[in-house]
Parts: sequence; structure tokens; C-alpha cells
Amino acid sequence: MGVLFVLFGIVFALQGDGMIGGSSMSGNSFWIYAGSVIAVVGLILTALGVSLGFKSRTSSMSNSKGNIPHNDSGPVATSSVPPGLSDVRFI
Repeated sequence: MGVLFVLFGIVFALQGDGMIGGSSMSGNSFWIYAGSVIAVVGLILTALGVSLGFKSRTSSMSNSKGNIPHNDSGPVATSSVPPGLSDVRFI
């Protein structure tokens, strides 16, 4: 999500600067500042996501059995179907 904010922020800033034309945003200095703020927010979100994602992966790696659910007799089969959708029929 953060990367999208960065990309949109850059596009908005370039439109505001007039480097990307063809819209009502082109040449409007408001979009230079708004795009810059959006891009910075995106960088912060990306940094937080990477940081928190790395921490959650490393903490789950400390589990001796990994990410596969286990019981005493071995791995447990899991379904990828969300709850409540198992009885949905497609025509």
C-alpha cells in the first residue's frame, strides 16, 4: 500500500510541476506539495510495513514446527476456502 502512495505521490507532483500534462492537475502548484506529502506518507507506510513484516516473520520462525499447523500425529490439513463459503455453488 505504501508503494502505491509513493507512486501516486510522484505522479501527482510531476503533474503539478507540468512535467506530465493532460489533466486539470497539470501546472497547478498545489499538486506539487500534495504529491510530495503523499509520497512521504507512502515511504513511511512502506518502511513500517517492511519493519513490522520482518519482525513478524522472524518471530514466527522461532516456532520449531514452522508455519504448518501440527498436532501430535503430524501436519494438519487446512482448507484455503474462507469460512462460510464452503457451501457456495458456482454455475
